[in-house]
Amino acid sequence: MALSSHIKNFAQGRLKIIDGSGTTLTIPYEMGDLAIDGLKRTLNEEVPFEARGKYRGSGHGARVYPTAQFSAMLAELTNVTAGVIMDFLLVRGGYSGITNTAGTGPRPLMAHLRWELEGTDYGDDADGSFELKDCHFTFAIAEDSGGGPTKFTISATARGAVYVNGVAYADQIA
Repeated sequence: MALSSHIKNFAQGRLKIIDGSGTTLTIPYEMGDLAIDGLKRTLNEEVPFEARGKYRGSGHGARVYPTAQFSAMLAELTNVTAGVIMDFLLVRGGYSGITNTAGTGPRPLMAHLRWELEGTDYGDDADGSFELKDCHFTFAIAEDSGGGPTKFTISATARGAVYVNGVAYADQIA
């Protein structure tokens, strides 16, 4: 694959939340402000080993969980048809039948968060993707007193692996 010469910005991305059966919500009116934090080679803490105050090496410690945050303009709170963020995250309305990626039973809802980056329209060999698996989602709703759009702010904590272009990028050390 050739190195891209096109710098990407918020206009080339698409965000999707995907349940365990493949039901997908492409985030409507997304603001282009996705931020992903906590990424590293392994999804474990780095634990320094010291003896008598001197660094002697490092090892892998407890699991760490990458996070993502983004916002989207509010168009609708709920609807019996699909397409509403809050309905997906609360498993109601048009998304009352979605499947948890964490399995069945009384578990918190988990779904995958996928960011797709357009590349082929700009001469790249392929489009890119970045996926956080088995995310737990929370959200907030805020009005803009300055006259801007009311918006959702959605946060996700990945409990599963991280994939880049369909290949596992990071997972925890057993």
